[in-house]
Amino acid sequence: MGRKFIPGLLTVVFLSSCSSYKEKPAVRERVTEEVSSEAGSSPAPSSGEAVFVYGNPDKIILTLGGEALLLPSGYARLAGVVKGEEWSACLEIGGREQAVAVGEVIDGYRIKSISGKNMDLCRLKN
Repeated sequence: MGRKFIPGLLTVVFLSSCSSYKEKPAVRERVTEEVSSEAGSSPAPSSGEAVFVYGNPDKIILTLGGEALLLPSGYARLAGVVKGEEWSACLEIGGREQAVAVGEVIDGYRIKSISGKNMDLCRLKN
């Protein structure tokens, strides 16, 4: 039975591969969107700022080479630390870098301390 099965299978595969292919015409459906808006109102432009920061912790520790953390104006990452007379840091917020020092306020957080690999931020009291 095995000797007849393999040639029969090969014949079926060969004949099916030689059959003609009928191409179906491409059908395009037009999709329309209806945008409903109230008269006189227009959508507000996107500012790129975070709408809500989950948790809003009292203390944030940014670590050099660590993950970015979400602040109200975007993700913040400690990009570098410089030791001069005082410690200063290069902070990247929302893709923009800025130099910061101890005591400065960023997005409702005061920079409490800067060390060799960390920067501590404390939330301001309202």
